[in-house]
Amino acid sequence: GYADKNAGIAMTPATQVGLGSVTKTFTALAAMQLQEQGVVDIGQPLSRYLPEFRIRTHGEDRDQVTLRRLITHSSGVPTDVFRDMQSDQARYTDVVKLLNRTALAHSPGTVGLYSNAGYNLLGHALAQASGVDYPDYLRQRIFAPLGMKNTGFAGDPHPAGRSKAYGPDGAEAAVFELRDIASGGIYSTAEDLAVYAAALMAAYHGQPSPLVERSTVRSMFALQAGIPIDTNKKGLGWFLFHSDDGFAAYHAGSTFYSNAAVLLIPE
Repeated sequence: GYADKNAGIAMTPATQVGLGSVTKTFTALAAMQLQEQGVVDIGQPLSRYLPEFRIRTHGEDRDQVTLRRLITHSSGVPTDVFRDMQSDQARYTDVVKLLNRTALAHSPGTVGLYSNAGYNLLGHALAQASGVDYPDYLRQRIFAPLGMKNTGFAGDPHPAGRSKAYGPDGAEAAVFELRDIASGGIYSTAEDLAVYAAALMAAYHGQPSPLVERSTVRSMFALQAGIPIDTNKKGLGWFLFHSDDGFAAYHAGSTFYSNAAVLLIPE
């Protein structure tokens, strides 16, 4: 296909596109890095890191909304907040205020409900705990150590060239940049994403890694049990497929104009 149809510029492995929800794997990785450092404890309530989180409840204990449950989409936080969704209307850190006008969708820990809003709360909590804004943290602790020079966010330079956006009718479209960068805001290339995937699998096998310890990445690829009503097997930031021969870890993503997917088979 084309990165720019009118100019006849082809897509290449170095063309930058929006990853959509593949971003969530990076956010989960950031959480696990900070847990390794003792900066956060994913078993703790979100309110420990975001005391302003005051979403309404139907009698549930708000402190049962933990970082781990945000990672596994079992926190009870609604799927999305369909207000001020564009990045020029609000920042990812504003989601907590928007959610405080709503209520939990279900009791924390009982239902797997995919939540973009939950991952933005997670990104905000990590920024508060680390003292580093979410996009800056990813640049410093994930992109730079791996040499992912063509990976970043909407406002960043894109020297590899970014694909233009096209609507369902094939006409060029103005890009709709979402507020929710911690759940879907990363732009990257097939080349950079392959580096990221290979680095995670190398860490899984105990090779020296600038990202995480072997035990940490193995915990991310371990089945998180205990969610009574769920539709997917989950690790920490990844969906899992198990068979007698091994397992695969997967995440897909979509913006309005692009799609991405990563499938890891570490064994």
